[in-house]
Amino acid sequence: MTSLRSGGTFPRSRRYRSTEDCRLDPLSGCPANITQASAAGPLSVTWNMPNATDSCEGVLPVSCTPTNGSSFAVGVTAVTCRASDSSGNASTCSFTVTILNTQGPRITHVEVLGRDVLVSFTTESGMHYALQQTGNIGAGVWNDVVAGINGNGSVLTVTDSGGATHVSGFYRVRVTP
Repeated sequence: MTSLRSGGTFPRSRRYRSTEDCRLDPLSGCPANITQASAAGPLSVTWNMPNATDSCEGVLPVSCTPTNGSSFAVGVTAVTCRASDSSGNASTCSFTVTILNTQGPRITHVEVLGRDVLVSFTTESGMHYALQQTGNIGAGVWNDVVAGINGNGSVLTVTDSGGATHVSGFYRVRVTP
């Protein structure tokens, strides 16, 4: 039963929001894909955290997996950031962290076999390589003799067919995008 206040007015009504009224906006400021180089293996990577806003609760905390500041190994790692409100609404965004190995592969063996030169070198899974050759190491001009080599995490042997016919030559293995 509602009673009248003095002066003949009803009490002010209050509006209560249901959980259906609450809305979690998409995360804003999700980082772009991150690429960094490391010569010493795993690398700690940080980023600006995305922001989450809910129509009922305001600013909400955001968590990322792996966490901001984690150590990332050479290769590509997916990161997913997520926020949720007390109504069960959730919003996510994703990006990748790519760590490139700048130390480069290590040539483990070179062999001349007839007219061919065989070069063995260490690789990492997911990385791409090119075998290069130059006749004058001081000139700084290197030519790809075998390109598009896919690393598999072990030692690969690549053949420069006819490479032994060069009067003098130097070889290197380069990491390629």
